[in-house]
Amino acid sequence: MKKRIGWMSRNKVSYTLIIALIGFVMVGCNNTESSGAEEQPVNEQPSETASQKNDNQSEPVQDEPAVSEPEEDTNEGNEGQDTEPVEATEQEQQPIASNLPEPIEIDETVYHDNGTILTLESMSFHEEYITVNISVINAAEFDINLVNGGRDAAVLEDNTGLSYYFMPPHRNERIEIKEGEKMTGSLIFVGMLPEEATSVNFILNDKFGGKADYERSPSFEFLDIKIR
Repeated sequence: MKKRIGWMSRNKVSYTLIIALIGFVMVGCNNTESSGAEEQPVNEQPSETASQKNDNQSEPVQDEPAVSEPEEDTNEGNEGQDTEPVEATEQEQQPIASNLPEPIEIDETVYHDNGTILTLESMSFHEEYITVNISVINAAEFDINLVNGGRDAAVLEDNTGLSYYFMPPHRNERIEIKEGEKMTGSLIFVGMLPEEATSVNFILNDKFGGKADYERSPSFEFLDIKIR
């Protein structure tokens, strides 16, 4: 009885070993097939390298020859017209002669009773105005106004009866001169001298001044000044 049990035990162990061996062989075959399938080479397309891409991109491009477009004809509609410069005639080239007199030097001095000394130095004539240049010394014992009355205090008129519009200075319309001071300046009269005018009169403080020794607005007259 003991011998039979031992034989059966050995047979059972042998059977178990055979089954385990068969399973091991089958697993080994499966692993071999799987590894063989994974090791098959794959025919991949060779990728372009960065240098090849740069070479492809940097292929020289042939520039087309520059063609200058024809300029537009700015003389359209002017066909048949003479475009050559026309020389000015002798009459056009000559400057237009001015009928104004040349600047004149006068240098005439008048002494007022209050001590004021005024010198009419010169006059110059322009297309739209006349300039009268003067110098004044206030030797009086008080301040004076050279043009007391604004625009009407200075008069310039020619022998045709035409009067010129006086333009007093903005900052000192009455032209106030302090005691003991000297002033040199120009008085502006608006207007153009006509061709027939040959002389002018220049007067200061005729309406609102006088000749007295206490006068603070001394009057001065320069009559019949020849200008031609």
